[in-house]
Amino acid sequence: MNVGITNVISKALHVDSLYVLLVITVFVFGYMMFGGANSLMYTNNMQVVFKLVVALIMLGSGLYVFKEGVVLFLSKLNAIDPNLTTWTNKESPLFRDFFEMVVCQIVVGAVVCQPHIITKTLMLKSPAYVNKFLFSAIIFMSLFFWW
Repeated sequence: MNVGITNVISKALHVDSLYVLLVITVFVFGYMMFGGANSLMYTNNMQVVFKLVVALIMLGSGLYVFKEGVVLFLSKLNAIDPNLTTWTNKESPLFRDFFEMVVCQIVVGAVVCQPHIITKTLMLKSPAYVNKFLFSAIIFMSLFFWW
């Protein structure tokens, strides 16, 4: 995440990316060090809000392509390249078969989600909440894998 925000800010402000990376890292480390777990929760909440807003903007900006219907949109895609409307794309370096589309996504998702689940369990107020949290984490992770 630091690399992405560093690239955006350094290009927007025309500043060397090393300095931007240092400022971001010191800022995040500082408020985490002085704010503890509460600041991590606030950061996660803000991250969710920003991601939701960006997702809604992206979805809204693409609605115009469906104004004539999904079937016509798919037929236009098919006219551009028939591989764009098939489940797999043999010519693509990614998503060529079931393994790349499903198995690899599950493995990557599990590896990415595991540290988050572990750090969140450290913030629970009581050990009694661990099973409830893990149950909900597994449910949401399963939904992530399914969709």
